[in-house]
Amino acid sequence: MLQKFDFEEEPDEESVWTTWHENEPLEGAMWFAHHCASHPHVALKRSYILHLAESADAERMLARYDAAIHAPLDEEGNAPWERDS
Repeated sequence: MLQKFDFEEEPDEESVWTTWHENEPLEGAMWFAHHCASHPHVALKRSYILHLAESADAERMLARYDAAIHAPLDEEGNAPWERDS
């Protein structure tokens, strides 16, 4: 990638953007990816879930993603995983 752009900064439309949610539940990262992720020059039409584990569980991951992106927010705008116990 560096050589492609003569070791200069690559244009935004050629970049891969990621986010890090180390101390947040997986559902929070999924919700953020669906509702908040954006790019200044390119419409984001799909999300990719990269699940690294000893065994595959695509059905469970997709169910968690679906539940996270459709989670109802409370009157203060908090998702279920953000609320006090």
